[in-house]
Amino acid sequence: MKYKSKRGIGAPIGKVAAEINRLMKRCGNSVTPEQIVKAAKPKNSPIHNCFTWDETLAAHKCRLLEARYLLRTVTVVYKENEKTYTTRAFVTTNDRQYRTIESVLSDDELRAQLLEQAKDDLRAFKNKYYQLKELSIVFEAINKL
Repeated sequence: MKYKSKRGIGAPIGKVAAEINRLMKRCGNSVTPEQIVKAAKPKNSPIHNCFTWDETLAAHKCRLLEARYLLRTVTVVYKENEKTYTTRAFVTTNDRQYRTIESVLSDDELRAQLLEQAKDDLRAFKNKYYQLKELSIVFEAINKL
């Protein structure tokens, strides 16, 4: 099996995947993030450099993750033709700024960016679940985008 990473992760992907697979075998074929962090603590761990060990910097990064979570969690409820729809109230655009969904949808350029993000999300969904043949009709529709 060949492994690949979406972003730089602080260590060669092959070593990271091997370490996670080793942990999974040791932990009964599954692993939690907590177990991975514990295994990464020793400086000689192959995944040690994948983490931020400076507590101040790590705390700041954690707060940024919490802020992103907060922005993703707030939703807006719309009612159209007797149907109710719930969507995120804030979305990101290509400049990594969050804006209200209304302001993005009312701006042609931002709307086009959101549409491309939606297509990327659908392709990611397809890649994640491609082995589920029960979804083949969904994948065919995604391919037409």
